[in-house]
This record gives sequence, C-alpha cells and structure tokens, in this order.
Amino acid sequence: MKLPKLLIGLAFVMLPVVASGATVTIVCGEADGSFEPCREGAQMWAQATGNGVRVIRSNASSNNTRRLYRELLTAQAEDVDVLEIQIDSAGALAKHLLDLKSMPVHADEHHRGAAEAFTVNGRLVGVPWCLNVGRLFYRRDLLEKYDLAVPRTWLELETSARTVQQGERAAGHSEFSGYVFQGRASEELTVDAVEWFESYGAPGVVAADGAVVVDDPLDQAALARAVTWLGSIAPLSVLNMGSSESLRFFMDGNAAFLRYRSDGFAHTGEATSLVRGLIGMADLPTRSSERHHPAVIAGFGLAVSRYSKVPELASNLVAWLTGAAEEKRRALTAGFDPSRPELYEDPDLVARYPFFSALRLTLSAATSGASRITGRKYDEVSAVLSGAVHRALTRQENPSVALGEAAATLRGMSSSWRE
Repeated sequence: MKLPKLLIGLAFVMLPVVASGATVTIVCGEADGSFEPCREGAQMWAQATGNGVRVIRSNASSNNTRRLYRELLTAQAEDVDVLEIQIDSAGALAKHLLDLKSMPVHADEHHRGAAEAFTVNGRLVGVPWCLNVGRLFYRRDLLEKYDLAVPRTWLELETSARTVQQGERAAGHSEFSGYVFQGRASEELTVDAVEWFESYGAPGVVAADGAVVVDDPLDQAALARAVTWLGSIAPLSVLNMGSSESLRFFMDGNAAFLRYRSDGFAHTGEATSLVRGLIGMADLPTRSSERHHPAVIAGFGLAVSRYSKVPELASNLVAWLTGAAEEKRRALTAGFDPSRPELYEDPDLVARYPFFSALRLTLSAATSGASRITGRKYDEVSAVLSGAVHRALTRQENPSVALGEAAATLRGMSSSWRE
C-alpha cells in the first residue's frame, strides 16, 4: 500500500528530494516545535551524504499518531523508513520496527534509562533523540516578593501556593491561582498521576512482574491529596488543561507554580510570555523531605520500519540525527533536552541553560513508566488510568473507588501485556 493513502488525515508536508542518490522518508514533528529542526537536520544529512530525503510532518496528537503508525506498519508500507516515536510507543510498535543493535547508531552513548525503554524483548527498536522529565516551574519574582523558598514537599508547595494566591488576589488579580498541571483526561494526566504515586513511594500502576498494583493504599493516598488541590490552590479549569493550555495559563502570569516538562523552559522566554526572565525550575515535590523526588523519563526517539527498502541508509540518518553535533544544534536552536548525558556539561549549552547540570542529575535518576511492561496495551492502560484519575479529581468517585475500578479493568487486560 502506498504512502499517500495510508497517511490521509495526517497534517503532512512533503519536502522535495534534495539529492540524486537513494531517498529516505522520515516522519517527524509530533513533539512541539520539532518539525523544523528535524527537517533542517535531515536536509543537512542529505547534503553531506549525497542522498535524498523526504520529510513528513506527523500529527500533533500522540494518540492519532500512534494509531496511524500502527495502520501504516501493519500494512507493511515500504514508503516510510524512519519514524519519530514516543518512548511509551516502543512496546506497542516493537514488532514492526528494525532491531538497531547491529547498526552503528551508538545507543550506549545515550541516556541509559531511555535506551533501555527503547529495548523491547532484547531488541533495540529506537534510539533516544530528545528527553524530558516532569519539573516544577515557579515564579522567582513572586517567591522573593512573599519571602518564600522553592518548595521541596507537597506540603510546602500547598502552603506557598496558597500564600501567593491570596496575596495576588488581594492585590487585584482575581483569577490568579497557586498551582496548575495537566488535568484533562489524557496521557498527560496519566504521567502526572504516575509522578504523584512515585512521590509517595507507591508501587505505581504495574509492577515489574506485570502485576497490577494501582489500587495500593499509597497510590490512593497520593491521588486523594491531588483531589484537595482542585478549587483550592488549583483552578477548576485545570480539569480541561493539557500541556499547551497549562503552559499558556502560566506564561500569561496567572499562576505561581506549574508542573510541566523540562523541555518547556525555553517557551517561557518567548516574546509572547508575560513572565519572561522570571521563571525558575526545580524538582517536583515529594511527600516528605526524606523521599527522592519523582522523575519519570519521557521523550522521543527515532525508529526504522522493518519494511523499509533502505534499512541501512535509514539507520544512517538515525545515527546522524541522534549524533552529538545534531543534538547540540537542536538544543541551542530549539530548546530540546538532549538524550546524550555529556551534552549537559557542554560549555555552550550550560551557558545557554544554566539549569542543565541539575537537570542531568534528575534525568540520571529518572525511571520509565508502565509502557515497557504493558507493551502494545499501553494506550488502553493510559486511557483506563487517566479516566479513573479524572473521575476522582472531578469528585465523581472517591479515589479508592476510582483506582479500584481501574485495577479491576487492568487485571482483566494483564494476560495480554506481552502479546
């Protein structure tokens, strides 16, 4: 089946082949702001190697992109060679992706946890390209104004958020809120919830042996705490916020604290940001000062379709785009967090992003979510969990009831994690 028919519905841009050699087709651009850096890097590879490249812009919706990738790969389409995939997509797409272990892609030079997340049943099905991890964004000016320290625990966050919120509202900013996060029932809420669970030392969603543990009392306690934020330090509108909405709310000067991905820091300095130059970034809060801060690795990698007619050439493009020089260029020009640890000590990058040293420590301790275990069922697992968490946040169900129902549903699915 040919490419155009399979990709109907994708917002794609076909770029002209720029060289006279063999042609490689890459689909990228799912990550915010990633299409142009991908296109530029691919064109530089084409010029350097004498080959051609065709770059297709993927859909901005991760769920739609994964669905279309599955359709494309199930049809064994030969017209697509390289795909930008989320870490959480590795298990779902693995059987359709080339094992890159024998290719010169140097996965061992990338963040170990990310490389492990792209390794499914011993096969390296993707190479890390850019990473991110949940971070606490805060208004430095407001913490100084109210003589507050950067919060390290949830109690400290709640107290500081309430103090700033009350002060700013009293000063005339009636819609000001203490804290915002991604509360819409979506994969973003799944990630937020997993971070809450981890901050409590809870077992999470699925144990390493595949057992469903999301109804553990510590998971329930973590979710119960998050429920108390709604209508208190967090606006009810957070229930309809995804990444872009929560970031925009924060950049418009409407909140003291924001949970967001580390790669969003560059956006706070854009010309449209009303808080430009006023933002700090720290580890996410934890239940108590004795616990480690929650950090769940996320991000994107590049994979090669098993049905590619030019697998070696496609792997060469992957090696180029995930190389140190290209990752540095993307970090400098587009603000992407590299997947190569040594770049967090690169003098040029540290000068641009002074927080890189601290971010490297956070990334080094980050763990992967449930996707490695749940495999092709991850999208369904995420939908079940985010739906349950959202019902609890909207007070439709008690947290223990919501997570109990989620656990029952997931146990019914668990026998097929590895199918």
